[in-house]
Amino acid sequence: MSQVEFEESSTQSKVFFNKKESRIVEFIKKYSGGLIKNERQVAYFLLIFACLSVFLFFKTLFFGGPNTNSPTGPIIEEAGSQVDIIF
Repeated sequence: MSQVEFEESSTQSKVFFNKKESRIVEFIKKYSGGLIKNERQVAYFLLIFACLSVFLFFKTLFFGGPNTNSPTGPIIEEAGSQVDIIF
């Protein structure tokens, strides 16, 4: 059998990539007034914001609907019956 020899290069392929922050992270860090300084704090902020948004959505959905009590009072009583209102 023939013997095959390979030359091994001493140069290794180097991977260069720039870890760029997402736009939302940059935006929150920029407009937080210095309160949020890194990506971990942005992640916590977004988690808390999402939880509060969901809570307020369900609170409004189930407890903030229109009032189902029928209106009563002197103004309604002065209007008279439906028969009197026919045009």
